[in-house]
Amino acid sequence: MARIRSIKPDFFTSETIARLDLSARLTFIGLWTHVDDNGVAVDNVRLINAAVWPLEENPLETLQRTAGDLRSLSAEGLVKRYEHAGRHYLAITNWDEHQKISHPGKPRYPGPDGPGTKPLAWEEAPIVGSSGNSPENLQ
Repeated sequence: MARIRSIKPDFFTSETIARLDLSARLTFIGLWTHVDDNGVAVDNVRLINAAVWPLEENPLETLQRTAGDLRSLSAEGLVKRYEHAGRHYLAITNWDEHQKISHPGKPRYPGPDGPGTKPLAWEEAPIVGSSGNSPENLQ
């Protein structure tokens, strides 16, 4: 479910953000509405693409662009991609600096720094794949 999030004015003057192409910038903002209240989501480009870019006319082109955007965001250190119990997850780096959640819900997914997690380099992260379960069935 999409959530209401804020964009700080200094987002637009960030040198890190400026290194990204416009699509990656918008995907990053879109991720903020997709992740849970702890800044974490299943790392599945199809799910992310459907949440962030649902009305694009060329689904295959958009899926490929979103996969590239996620690689760029990971390479810049804006997201962490990791594996836990055989499933892939994505966490917004410094989530608490980006968003102030008034009444955060319980974490839906394991965090990137918890026991049993294995960080993935941006080159290793899945391009298209499945975590194995729908979000409703994950801890």
